[in-house]
Amino acid sequence: MGLFSRRRNVRPAEAPTTVEGDPGEARGATPTSAADPETTSRPEAAEAGASESARASSGLVVHSALQAALAGWAREKNSVTLNAVIKECAAGELLLDLTRSTLADPAAGPQQGDVVAIAHQVDNAGKRLLLAFSSNDRLARYREADAPVSLAQPASSVIEQAVREYEGIALDPGSPDTQFIAYADELTRGLGADVTASTRVAQALADRTLAWPAMLELLRSAPSLVVAEAPQRDALGEVVGAAVVTATGEHGETWSVVHTSPAEAWAWAPGARVRPVSFAEVARTAISQGHAGLVVNPGGPSATVLPDELRLLVEG
Repeated sequence: MGLFSRRRNVRPAEAPTTVEGDPGEARGATPTSAADPETTSRPEAAEAGASESARASSGLVVHSALQAALAGWAREKNSVTLNAVIKECAAGELLLDLTRSTLADPAAGPQQGDVVAIAHQVDNAGKRLLLAFSSNDRLARYREADAPVSLAQPASSVIEQAVREYEGIALDPGSPDTQFIAYADELTRGLGADVTASTRVAQALADRTLAWPAMLELLRSAPSLVVAEAPQRDALGEVVGAAVVTATGEHGETWSVVHTSPAEAWAWAPGARVRPVSFAEVARTAISQGHAGLVVNPGGPSATVLPDELRLLVEG
């Protein structure tokens, strides 16, 4: 059974009313403006970067889901739109700007012996931000007169590089209508300390090409999943505990919910606290509570797993 048949329209059954544990509001509404772009010469990157992902500026890469999230951020800057952008960085591809590199054959991308310069910016606080673009068109718009040269990489790998080698990332710089800046602590809080831990699940949900049995096995073995929890209050308004946020389906049925990253949870249930779980834990909860099944990433792209499938995965 294909993934496209396993989606449901759901909404949070309990929407948290206060922002607790979500970094979005503390971040501030306006990102720090960046200084003039700089480049870092990295000759050692030429060998590793020589791959089929190296692309000329021909419009081959368009991360449309990320662009939609960036448009939402441009309209209204809050914790929901912040996390909506960050969660989209777990799947798809981004472009690194190699325009200032010295390449023997720019159309072929980096080769052994080339001098690779990956563009970055330094913001007003002196923090180095890796530049990444959601499409060749947006890179071309940023470079204006230059003929841009880019390297397509998995978005999660670009985020990992931004955290490991820089102090954050600037997505689609060049226009206030598209630019988004996130710092390393925001990226790791939204995607986890190992930002590639659940990349395979998020990517499979976005691609929707994996056979359903293989998708179920991928979920069962996922190394990093989270649930969203809403505070429970007594009659006096005091917090007395927390409950996992469930979802309500089209016909009023209750679904258990699991997310591939904290950012996925916060974009769907703003204000929730997140807790790491195993697939087996959340599957057993769905079964014991008599829920209609389990929804993975209800904010989309999503998939649903039915009770009989959950039993086979945790018992069989």
